[in-house]
Amino acid sequence: MPEHGLNLAFFDPFGAKVFHWKTLEALARFKRMDLLMHFPTNAIKRNYGNKTNPRFADVIDQMLGVSDWSSRVPGASDAVELIDILLERLTTLGYRDDEVRTMPVRNDQGGLLYHLVFASKSARCTAIWNSIATHDGPQRGFKF
Repeated sequence: MPEHGLNLAFFDPFGAKVFHWKTLEALARFKRMDLLMHFPTNAIKRNYGNKTNPRFADVIDQMLGVSDWSSRVPGASDAVELIDILLERLTTLGYRDDEVRTMPVRNDQGGLLYHLVFASKSARCTAIWNSIATHDGPQRGFKF
C-alpha cells in the first residue's frame, strides 16, 4: 500500500468467531488506515452463555485481544459494553479516541442486529463519515 495513500479497510467477519484482534493490529500498522467494521452484537448476545459452546469466552478474548473484559460484561444483556472495550483497545493502535464512532443497525421492528464501528486516525475522515451517516437520500440503510 502506498505510504501516503488514504486507505479504508472494510472488516466484515461472519460472526464473532472470525473477528480477530490480530487482523486489526495488522491493518493498523499502516499510517493511514481507517477501519469500517461490522461488530456482531446480536450474534454475541445469542451465543453468550450458550451451554453448547463453553469456550465462547475464548472467542471474545480473540476479538478484543484481552481477557479482562468479563468483569465489565457479566451477561448477554451487557454485550453492547464489548464495543466500549473495543474502542478503548483501538486507541492502543493509534486510532484517536475522538475519531472512533459506532452506530447500531436495527431491523424493521427496531431489534438490534449489529453495530458499525468506524475508526480513523484523521479528523478529515470523520468529517466524511459524518456526512455519509446523516445522508437523507433514498438509501434506507444509512439513516441512523
